[in-house]
Amino acid sequence: MPDKVLAFYIRLSSEDRDLKTNALKNESNSVFNQRRLLQDYYDTHESLHGYKVIVFCDDGVTGTHFDRPKFDELIEMARNQEIQCIMVKDLSRFGRNFLEMGNYLELILPLYGVRFISINDAFDSDDYLGVTGGLELALRNLINNMYSRDLSTKVRSAFRTRNLRGEYWGGNGFYGYQVHPHNKKRLIVDEQVRDIIVMIFESCVAGMTTSEIAQMLNDMGIPSPLEHKRRNGGFYNGVVKEETGIWLKGAVRKILTDERYTGKMITNTRETEEVGKPKMRSLPRDQWIIVPGTHEAIISEELFRAAQNALQGRIRNVNKNTAGNRANNLFVCGCCGRKLRKNPAKEPHLVCPKNDSIKGAECAGLFVNQAHIEQAVLQMLREQSRSFLEQHCLMQACIDKKLSSIQTELDANTNMTRRLQSRKAELYEQYRAGSISREKFADIQKKDSEKLARLSSRAEEIKRLLVEQYESRGNLAAGKRTADQIILLKDYYPEIIRNFVERVRVYPSGEIEIDMRTSSGFAFVTAS
Repeated sequence: MPDKVLAFYIRLSSEDRDLKTNALKNESNSVFNQRRLLQDYYDTHESLHGYKVIVFCDDGVTGTHFDRPKFDELIEMARNQEIQCIMVKDLSRFGRNFLEMGNYLELILPLYGVRFISINDAFDSDDYLGVTGGLELALRNLINNMYSRDLSTKVRSAFRTRNLRGEYWGGNGFYGYQVHPHNKKRLIVDEQVRDIIVMIFESCVAGMTTSEIAQMLNDMGIPSPLEHKRRNGGFYNGVVKEETGIWLKGAVRKILTDERYTGKMITNTRETEEVGKPKMRSLPRDQWIIVPGTHEAIISEELFRAAQNALQGRIRNVNKNTAGNRANNLFVCGCCGRKLRKNPAKEPHLVCPKNDSIKGAECAGLFVNQAHIEQAVLQMLREQSRSFLEQHCLMQACIDKKLSSIQTELDANTNMTRRLQSRKAELYEQYRAGSISREKFADIQKKDSEKLARLSSRAEEIKRLLVEQYESRGNLAAGKRTADQIILLKDYYPEIIRNFVERVRVYPSGEIEIDMRTSSGFAFVTAS
């Protein structure tokens, strides 16, 4: 049995597909044809017959980065000396990143003692023992890299054009909608679940929580969105678990916050952080592409807004109703962010609940004396309050000076505006009396109108600056009240502290960080 292993590496990505038809631009790049080419080369080269062949295939993964599942497995086996030769159709199948390709071909694979063959490039590393592949190989890698980046940019541009037209480009519709049978870019309502979606929104507006709505749907025996998709033959990725058949409050909330049910197509909510990189980032709403009227609405705009108001109001009520029980909830784990749990003992300690479920977690050592932490928090608040009060007079004087300057400019602006407006009547009387010509009257009137427009624009800006300074003065006053109250505290009173403090992060080392509530006017972060 051969003791040497030859790996066929095959890759197919969106770069190989036509942007309009989604068909392969070049059929020779298909997985089947890549494998056939590799197998034919193997069969016709007797020097390779002593190798055992294994196949690695990454389908639908770009070549501009090397974070690919099968590629990682391939390199790991090469590192462990389990693979002696790698064969690809051409260099672009292995990768399109110029610098990384050079590292693999000239440093990494030779270090592992792995032979590398690229059939269409007529490259076999055994022919270049002790030297590099030369300028031609470097140029091929550079061209592949430039091609992929240029194409990635074109793909983004094509997707944006589709999005601006309000076209739908999903394999399936989403819950409540199906892809139109004669136009895959359009959606039609899924009549099986139309009434269910309306019921979810109306129940929310009526006062039911997402948990209660989920329980109601389960009691009625209504399949969850995932189960509905599975039953109707939709594409389903992932392992089928028991909970996929039941409604969870997260699924209800997802429906309640999806504005597409009002008939709008919403896209461009996320993007890759860098061309060729897989990591995604969310975009702010002002960058979303929202096209109204692309499909039939299941709910009205008014019902959607009412549901959003109900959701937000419920969140505020929950916070208000549970405020009295949040004394210990101020303390969170600095490592994982979980709320710390009080461990009842002669001297109560705070522990991270993650210890109960994950052994060896980074916060496993978090076991701190509650009284000591509370006193440390109180001491830090006092120190910061004293520092704040020492600077208060200086900050107050600075704000007052700015307010005076802004108010002076606003008064001057107002006076100039009044003079120009009153001159209109005087100017007209002079024109009627024949003191000035019609041309001069029109010229002065035009210039005065332009000045008034500039004064009006500047007045709006001055008023905005004035509001900002008054807000700053209000925040400063609130901060002073907060600092005065903290200084007077003789002990740690949770019901008082939570009026100022948003959270206290506690670390296993005993280090703490305090986040102040912005409403306190005394927002800062401290560490000790």
